[in-house]
Amino acid sequence: MAHRAAIYTVRVRPKRKKADDEYRLLGDIDDEGTSLAQAIGKIGDGLTEETDEGSTRIRCFDITKTRAEVFMMLTHGESGTVADIFDKEYQPTYHQNLEDTYEVKCGALFQLPPAQRLGWLGVHINAGRGVKGLLVRGIDEAFRLEYQDLVLEINPCVSASALKNAAQANRIEKVKLVKLVRPNDPARAISDKWVRGNTIGRLELDITGLGRAGPCAAVLSSGPKGCSIPGNGRGNWF
Repeated sequence: MAHRAAIYTVRVRPKRKKADDEYRLLGDIDDEGTSLAQAIGKIGDGLTEETDEGSTRIRCFDITKTRAEVFMMLTHGESGTVADIFDKEYQPTYHQNLEDTYEVKCGALFQLPPAQRLGWLGVHINAGRGVKGLLVRGIDEAFRLEYQDLVLEINPCVSASALKNAAQANRIEKVKLVKLVRPNDPARAISDKWVRGNTIGRLELDITGLGRAGPCAAVLSSGPKGCSIPGNGRGNWF
């Protein structure tokens, strides 16, 4: 069973931020001495969240909180699949019904130094089951209700040098380039046959590596902006 981790940056800013120095100290986000760890710890205690259709859900069943860190243990559950479970001797042990939920355990660690304006979130991905999307949605919704003048920013943290080193070592399995095609973009004609009206289209290009000097290494060595799609010389992939 594969285990991975994803790292994100965590910051808090006023809704109408004008400069980088307006990001709040993590030890006092509301000018009343409330630390971000306290806020997230309160929200995360017993947190549950699910997708709109209800087939995927998360639940925080254990939480450890300090003024600088929040460690959450969560379950990630999926339903909507009918399956038969077998043991190693290929003997049936369980029949999974459509309404049954298959859960795995994952962890999430917030490191939020009170004297800093930048914190970190590390998310455990268990067998491809990541909790980040639902976790951030649940925390963000509650945070906006409690702190209406503040915005909680949680963004992916990617080291360019780490990506290039991984590509050169043939450790990259797949690269996904994503472009949003806006209604007034000259490249809109490419997606217009699938996306109608004034809708923002989303184009994705998956590149898989083949050998040590495969496409993944080439893409990451030149950078995503070295790629383009037909009819769009600007190459605005991100």
